[in-house]
Amino acid sequence: MTRGRQSLRPHLIERTCAPERFGARRRGGSSTFGMEDDMADEVVVAQRTPYVVEVGPGKVYWCRCGRSKNQPFCDGAHAGTTFTPMEVEFTEKKRVAFCGCKHTKKPPFCDGTHSRI
Repeated sequence: MTRGRQSLRPHLIERTCAPERFGARRRGGSSTFGMEDDMADEVVVAQRTPYVVEVGPGKVYWCRCGRSKNQPFCDGAHAGTTFTPMEVEFTEKKRVAFCGCKHTKKPPFCDGTHSRI
């Protein structure tokens, strides 16, 4: 990547895309595709309990990486990783429990996994 100029940022490509297809290359045999070595693509446990909030109607963006300072919602802190927020649409106002540990098997909602990590 070139400093001072806009260039392809592989970390902005959805996880399901093949980065090589867009010109990204592996750095040092790692799977980080050109990201800085200190920016690990690991989920950060934001908290070990769910975030119970009232939402809707409308769309919200659930933070998948755990780095957001606006939990459980995305604030863009995933920049530099391959994570992207999960869009969730609610048709009516309701109270929900969003996963805080980011290890749920039923994203974005809490399934109790936090009690086992």
